[in-house]
Amino acid sequence: MQSSTCMQISGLTGPRTVRGFGDWFKADGDMGSGQVSAVLRHIIRQTDIISEVSMQVRRVCIPAQHDVNLEEFELDPSALKPTEIMIETQYTLISAATEVGLYTGKDWDWDVLYPRYPGYSNVGTVTHAGDEVHRILPGDLVFSYANHASHAIIDVKRDFHLKVPENIESTHALFARLGSVA
Repeated sequence: MQSSTCMQISGLTGPRTVRGFGDWFKADGDMGSGQVSAVLRHIIRQTDIISEVSMQVRRVCIPAQHDVNLEEFELDPSALKPTEIMIETQYTLISAATEVGLYTGKDWDWDVLYPRYPGYSNVGTVTHAGDEVHRILPGDLVFSYANHASHAIIDVKRDFHLKVPENIESTHALFARLGSVA
Protein backbone atom coordinates (compact mmCIF):
# COMPACT_ATOMS: atom_id res chain seq x y z
CA MET A 1 0.00 0.00 0.00
CA GLN A 2 1.40 3.38 -0.97
CA SER A 3 0.68 6.11 1.54
CA SER A 4 1.14 9.84 1.91
CA THR A 5 2.09 9.54 5.59
CA CYS A 6 4.19 7.02 7.51
CA MET A 7 1.49 6.30 10.07
CA GLN A 8 -1.18 5.01 7.64
CA ILE A 9 0.48 1.64 7.04
CA SER A 10 -1.16 -1.21 9.02
CA GLY A 11 0.44 -1.93 12.38
CA LEU A 12 3.05 0.82 12.41
CA THR A 13 4.25 2.93 15.26
CA GLY A 14 6.76 5.77 15.21
CA PRO A 15 8.94 5.59 12.11
CA ARG A 16 12.62 6.43 12.63
CA THR A 17 15.07 7.04 9.80
CA VAL A 18 18.28 5.04 9.73
CA ARG A 19 21.05 5.85 7.27
CA GLY A 20 22.95 3.14 5.40
CA PHE A 21 22.09 -0.07 3.57
CA GLY A 22 25.09 -2.23 4.59
CA ASP A 23 23.17 -4.66 6.78
CA TRP A 24 19.92 -4.76 4.82
CA PHE A 25 18.43 -8.27 4.97
CA LYS A 26 21.52 -9.85 6.68
CA ALA A 27 20.64 -12.78 8.87
CA ASP A 28 21.73 -12.65 12.46
CA GLY A 29 23.34 -15.62 14.18
CA ASP A 30 20.88 -15.70 17.11
CA MET A 31 18.05 -18.13 17.67
CA GLY A 32 16.32 -18.46 14.33
CA SER A 33 13.45 -16.07 13.71
CA GLY A 34 11.53 -19.10 12.43
CA GLN A 35 11.75 -20.71 15.88
CA VAL A 36 10.64 -17.51 17.59
CA SER A 37 7.83 -17.06 15.04
CA ALA A 38 6.66 -20.64 15.57
CA VAL A 39 6.34 -20.01 19.32
CA LEU A 40 4.49 -16.72 18.75
CA ARG A 41 2.21 -18.34 16.14
CA HIS A 42 1.29 -21.06 18.61
CA ILE A 43 0.47 -18.55 21.33
CA ILE A 44 -1.46 -16.20 19.05
CA ARG A 45 -3.38 -18.79 17.00
CA GLN A 46 -4.07 -21.48 19.63
CA THR A 47 -5.27 -19.25 22.45
CA ASP A 48 -7.28 -16.11 22.94
CA ILE A 49 -4.24 -14.34 24.40
CA ILE A 50 -3.22 -11.27 22.44
CA SER A 51 0.40 -10.62 23.25
CA GLU A 52 2.01 -7.21 23.13
CA VAL A 53 4.91 -8.44 21.01
CA SER A 54 6.25 -6.03 18.45
CA MET A 55 9.21 -6.32 16.13
CA GLN A 56 11.73 -3.78 14.89
CA VAL A 57 11.66 -4.01 11.09
CA ARG A 58 13.01 -1.91 8.22
CA ARG A 59 11.76 -0.57 4.91
CA VAL A 60 12.97 1.68 2.13
CA CYS A 61 11.38 5.13 2.09
CA ILE A 62 11.59 7.85 -0.53
CA PRO A 63 10.65 10.87 1.63
CA ALA A 64 11.25 13.42 -1.14
CA GLN A 65 12.51 13.67 -4.70
CA HIS A 66 16.15 12.42 -4.95
CA ASP A 67 16.22 11.18 -1.34
CA VAL A 68 16.16 7.56 -0.10
CA ASN A 69 16.24 6.37 3.53
CA LEU A 70 16.10 3.12 5.38
CA GLU A 71 13.48 3.46 8.11
CA GLU A 72 13.10 1.39 11.23
CA PHE A 73 9.62 0.95 12.66
CA GLU A 74 7.69 -1.42 14.88
CA LEU A 75 5.35 -4.04 13.52
CA ASP A 76 3.03 -5.97 15.82
CA PRO A 77 2.13 -9.48 14.54
CA SER A 78 -0.75 -9.70 17.03
CA ALA A 79 -2.41 -6.75 15.27
CA LEU A 80 -2.92 -8.69 12.02
CA LYS A 81 -6.43 -8.46 10.61
CA PRO A 82 -8.17 -11.81 9.96
CA THR A 83 -7.26 -11.81 6.23
CA GLU A 84 -3.66 -10.57 6.55
CA ILE A 85 -0.33 -12.37 6.51
CA MET A 86 3.09 -11.19 7.62
CA ILE A 87 5.99 -11.99 5.30
CA GLU A 88 9.67 -12.07 6.25
CA THR A 89 11.35 -10.93 3.05
CA GLN A 90 14.09 -12.99 1.44
CA TYR A 91 14.48 -10.94 -1.77
CA THR A 92 13.03 -7.87 -3.44
CA LEU A 93 13.52 -6.64 -6.99
CA ILE A 94 13.80 -3.03 -8.13
CA SER A 95 11.99 -1.88 -11.25
CA ALA A 96 14.33 0.42 -13.16
CA ALA A 97 11.44 2.31 -14.75
CA THR A 98 8.73 2.52 -12.09
CA GLU A 99 10.83 2.94 -8.98
CA VAL A 100 13.51 5.15 -10.48
CA GLY A 101 10.60 7.34 -11.60
CA LEU A 102 9.45 7.57 -7.98
CA TYR A 103 12.96 8.55 -6.93
CA THR A 104 13.38 11.23 -9.61
CA GLY A 105 9.74 12.35 -9.57
CA LYS A 106 9.80 12.30 -13.38
CA ASP A 107 8.33 10.32 -16.23
CA TRP A 108 4.85 10.36 -14.75
CA ASP A 109 1.60 11.74 -16.04
CA TRP A 110 0.73 12.80 -12.49
CA ASP A 111 2.48 14.39 -9.54
CA VAL A 112 4.44 12.04 -7.31
CA LEU A 113 3.34 12.39 -3.69
CA TYR A 114 5.85 11.77 -0.94
CA PRO A 115 6.77 9.90 1.18
CA ARG A 116 6.71 6.75 -0.98
CA TYR A 117 7.43 3.19 0.09
CA PRO A 118 8.56 1.49 -3.11
CA GLY A 119 8.11 -2.16 -3.80
CA TYR A 120 7.62 -4.08 -6.96
CA SER A 121 8.41 -7.71 -6.43
CA ASN A 122 8.90 -9.49 -3.10
CA VAL A 123 9.58 -13.11 -2.17
CA GLY A 124 9.52 -14.20 1.45
CA THR A 125 8.34 -16.64 4.07
CA VAL A 126 5.00 -16.26 5.81
CA THR A 127 5.61 -15.87 9.55
CA HIS A 128 2.10 -15.07 10.77
CA ALA A 129 -1.41 -15.49 9.36
CA GLY A 130 -4.78 -14.11 10.37
CA ASP A 131 -7.61 -16.41 11.47
CA GLU A 132 -9.39 -16.30 8.09
CA VAL A 133 -6.29 -17.21 6.03
CA HIS A 134 -6.43 -20.86 4.98
CA ARG A 135 -4.57 -21.32 1.68
CA ILE A 136 -1.31 -19.70 2.81
CA LEU A 137 0.25 -20.94 6.04
CA PRO A 138 3.17 -19.85 8.18
CA GLY A 139 6.30 -21.34 6.66
CA ASP A 140 5.03 -21.03 3.06
CA LEU A 141 7.14 -19.15 0.53
CA VAL A 142 5.11 -16.44 -1.25
CA PHE A 143 5.59 -14.00 -4.12
CA SER A 144 3.87 -10.62 -3.75
CA TYR A 145 4.04 -6.99 -4.79
CA ALA A 146 5.01 -6.00 -1.23
CA ASN A 147 7.40 -3.14 -0.49
CA HIS A 148 11.19 -3.26 -0.13
CA ALA A 149 11.14 -4.12 3.55
CA SER A 150 12.48 -6.71 5.94
CA HIS A 151 8.86 -7.65 6.73
CA ALA A 152 5.60 -6.88 4.97
CA ILE A 153 1.92 -7.30 5.71
CA ILE A 154 -0.48 -8.05 2.89
CA ASP A 155 -4.20 -8.75 2.81
CA VAL A 156 -4.78 -12.06 0.99
CA LYS A 157 -8.26 -10.99 -0.13
CA ARG A 158 -7.06 -7.70 -1.60
CA ASP A 159 -3.33 -7.86 -2.46
CA PHE A 160 -1.82 -9.94 -5.25
CA HIS A 161 0.22 -12.90 -4.01
CA LEU A 162 1.12 -16.43 -5.07
CA LYS A 163 2.39 -19.41 -3.13
CA VAL A 164 5.76 -20.32 -4.66
CA PRO A 165 5.93 -24.00 -5.68
CA GLU A 166 8.62 -26.01 -3.90
CA ASN A 167 10.48 -26.70 -7.17
CA ILE A 168 10.94 -22.95 -7.89
CA GLU A 169 13.89 -21.10 -6.36
CA SER A 170 13.19 -17.85 -4.51
CA THR A 171 15.41 -15.86 -6.86
CA HIS A 172 13.57 -17.20 -9.90
CA ALA A 173 10.12 -16.52 -8.44
CA LEU A 174 11.20 -12.93 -7.85
CA PHE A 175 11.13 -12.26 -11.62
CA ALA A 176 7.47 -13.26 -12.05
CA ARG A 177 6.34 -9.64 -12.03
CA LEU A 178 8.83 -8.52 -14.65
CA GLY A 179 7.82 -11.45 -16.85
CA SER A 180 4.18 -10.42 -16.57
CA VAL A 181 4.81 -6.86 -17.82
CA ALA A 182 7.46 -7.62 -20.46
